[in-house]
Amino acid sequence: MPRKESRVTKIVRLTSMRYPSLYGVEEIVRFVLAKLSALENSERRKIGDDARDHINTAYFLNSLSDKALCEIGYIGRNEIHRRLRKKIYPFSRLNKKTREILLHLPNSWVPGAADRILRFRKTK
Repeated sequence: MPRKESRVTKIVRLTSMRYPSLYGVEEIVRFVLAKLSALENSERRKIGDDARDHINTAYFLNSLSDKALCEIGYIGRNEIHRRLRKKIYPFSRLNKKTREILLHLPNSWVPGAADRILRFRKTK
């Protein structure tokens, strides 16, 4: 009965067939897969989406009107990034430095921050 081939042995077999001049292919593949897994885990742990992130991001959106903040809630994440880059409404009122900062933050924080500001303004 044939044994099922693991992911690493399959990659090693295919790599050694394609590049017969490589020595120690299995060690190289194990090292690369371990590093890839470590990078994926660190990326997964790095970005959060909690209230503290929204509060800190809200600081940059305070100058926007209520109408602009409402619109941010309806914009998709990719669209937020595009509008920030091209200085399109609702981000047209922000200065260049603020837009640059927002471009480097995760797109999911911007709608959460806008919602937090709106809720705060309505309670006043």
